[in-house]
Amino acid sequence: MKAAFATLIVSLLMVVRGTAGEPIRADLDYFPSRLHAFVFRNWDIVPTERIAKVLGTDVRMVGKVAKSLGLQKAEDVSAEMQRRNVEIIIRRNWPLVPREQIETLLGYSAKELDEFLGKEIFLRALLAGPPPGLIPLKYEEPTPEISQRVKWFNKHVKQHLAAVASTPTEPRMFFTNELCRAHDPADFVRSAKPKKGDADLRGGWRLIIDEGSPVTKVAATDFIDYCKFVHHAKLTLVTGMSVEPKHGDITVARDQTIKLPGQYILDVGADGIAIRAADERAMGRALIELERRMGERGGPFLSECHDTMTPSFTPRYVSSYFSLLTDVLGQDVVDPFPDEYLNRIAHQDADGIWIYTLLADLVPSPVFDGMGAGSEQRLRHLREIVRRAERHGLKVYLYFNEPRAQFLPFFDKYPQVKGQPEGDTAALCTSTELVQQHLRGSCKKLFEEVPGLGGIFVITASENLCNCYSHAHGGVTACPRCSKRSPSDVIAESIRCMAEGVRAAAPDAQVIVWDWSWHSLFGEAVPGEIIKRLPHGVGLMADFERGTRIVRGGVAMNVEEYSISTIGPSPRAKLRAQQAAENGLKFFAKIQLSTTWECGTVPFIPVPNLIARKAIAMRDIGV
Repeated sequence: MKAAFATLIVSLLMVVRGTAGEPIRADLDYFPSRLHAFVFRNWDIVPTERIAKVLGTDVRMVGKVAKSLGLQKAEDVSAEMQRRNVEIIIRRNWPLVPREQIETLLGYSAKELDEFLGKEIFLRALLAGPPPGLIPLKYEEPTPEISQRVKWFNKHVKQHLAAVASTPTEPRMFFTNELCRAHDPADFVRSAKPKKGDADLRGGWRLIIDEGSPVTKVAATDFIDYCKFVHHAKLTLVTGMSVEPKHGDITVARDQTIKLPGQYILDVGADGIAIRAADERAMGRALIELERRMGERGGPFLSECHDTMTPSFTPRYVSSYFSLLTDVLGQDVVDPFPDEYLNRIAHQDADGIWIYTLLADLVPSPVFDGMGAGSEQRLRHLREIVRRAERHGLKVYLYFNEPRAQFLPFFDKYPQVKGQPEGDTAALCTSTELVQQHLRGSCKKLFEEVPGLGGIFVITASENLCNCYSHAHGGVTACPRCSKRSPSDVIAESIRCMAEGVRAAAPDAQVIVWDWSWHSLFGEAVPGEIIKRLPHGVGLMADFERGTRIVRGGVAMNVEEYSISTIGPSPRAKLRAQQAAENGLKFFAKIQLSTTWECGTVPFIPVPNLIARKAIAMRDIGV
């Protein structure tokens, strides 16, 4: 799309000259002025009315500036795209205009922008500080010198637009349509034929299921739709296992003798198909497996078999490929998990999804006033996602960095819980009884309010300050309480408080502890001490490749992020697997599969052979 050229050229034209009377800024040199940089950077991501409001002018004048730059008519920016664009609007404008004008551009109050930035500390770190002496930007007629620069800019923009004019385009976010498609019409090959002994589903077969859960019904309906719309084979759905089976039936039933969760037995013959499963989710997986095998055959044919299928890993939970970065549950504009996408995820063999959120956004604290603002809306959205995900056999997990640091005015009321300070925030000190009560009570309340949640996975040493040791490189903290205790005691205690709260409301929910950057903060010995102190029954999760020594192009380095080219497990991941086993904990692996930080700007890296080797390595180490 031509408007997308604006995004590309911004990365090339990073230096801008200011408006009349402003000195040339070396970081913005190619743009004719700061005004022109502002219009250019926002033309395709912000409604023109908002741009005009910031500049103190009208839409006509903003359009005139854009046209002078060689830009084409702006596309309408939908409400969904406005919400999706918040992060990029902040990043593009942070060095251009004062914060107050960014608030106007977003339609946010100062408090709303504070809250937005407070939810994702890594974004604040990327922004750094605005340039010194940044003054409000207002529309001014260009000087003769700026007009000459505008002509030069216009010429080059039009040259680039002409060069890409024949490039095929599609609407923004159009790729989500494909991501929300579970069934591929290309599975049907017109020339495909059944073989002797095959089950040929073209002859009026019936699918017989128990009247059980929505999971089974949704899977059965999906299977019938797949057969009908992809392979042109019409099946009849029959509920109730009292029906007498006959030739041409697919029966799907629970079998109490199958003890492993997720396991099912698949019997396929020319006369009929029988699926016996350990649970309802396994029934759904079995029907998806039949779809997969038909896709391989190119028609509604299934080879004779007697197969026992057991999942190598569980849970297998993934994030949404097109969700928001921040406050997913606190808005009504973008659905992070449409039903069609949940169905696609289930067909890709996941059994769960995860959402990043803040505990104080989800429930009021039993201890601290003011937390939980907007929690009713977020809980409503979370319950709905849990309900819809359950219908596709998926559990919902929440990603926690808790307890989240608070801005300093919070501690005017609660000075007794102020921990390690950092900038305009300080940690809630987890060595205090009040904070421990907050963690236990809030987690308990959350799992009471949202029955069916799969669990939480917890990071304690991330970009977000969440305990007095979470940013304490070398294991040194200024907190007067935690400095008298070891990092292993403090971190394990905060995890224990969360686990106790979760289990008080949902004994079967997963509590998974992620070891991210423990070694960076405390060295290689302390993580083992933390693991020894973890409460019984939690899972231990490690980055599967991080810590591997590699050589690329003759350069030796350590892998310090996710990697597809490095298979794993790293020596550290092997050690974590051993430590988990020694302490009676389940071992989990954190991986990236579509793409990794090796090349994080591309949507996927097509190396299924490496992914398969990684899966085998994970299975072999006991993930």
